[in-house]
Amino acid sequence: GAVSCDFVERRPALCAIIRENLAHVRLAERGRAIQSSVHQVLSTLSGPYDLILADPPYLEADGPALIGSPTLHRLVARAGIVMLEHSPRVAVPGDAGPLRFVRTRGYGDSAVSFWQEREEGGED
Repeated sequence: GAVSCDFVERRPALCAIIRENLAHVRLAERGRAIQSSVHQVLSTLSGPYDLILADPPYLEADGPALIGSPTLHRLVARAGIVMLEHSPRVAVPGDAGPLRFVRTRGYGDSAVSFWQEREEGGED
């Protein structure tokens, strides 16, 4: 049901697969595959995004650090959600800038943490 979606993938072969899949399901006009690292592309995206799903390599220390990035913060829509998939052995930050930590859910050897953009004037 999304109006549009940007996919960021640093590996060219996987980026090509994303493009092929978008074409296969006839959603190429609503999806864009960007071949880049997240850290390189963040400043070029315009947003705002209602939902940002981040799935970096599990043991990469930069994944949780992404949550504190002001460049990421400017991309999150009002009341938008940021979800980070990570190893349960990797520590994630709590509140970060305009993002309020919501929760972490564990699923075996995976964990998913959620933050939500605070609505203007709302400290909860």
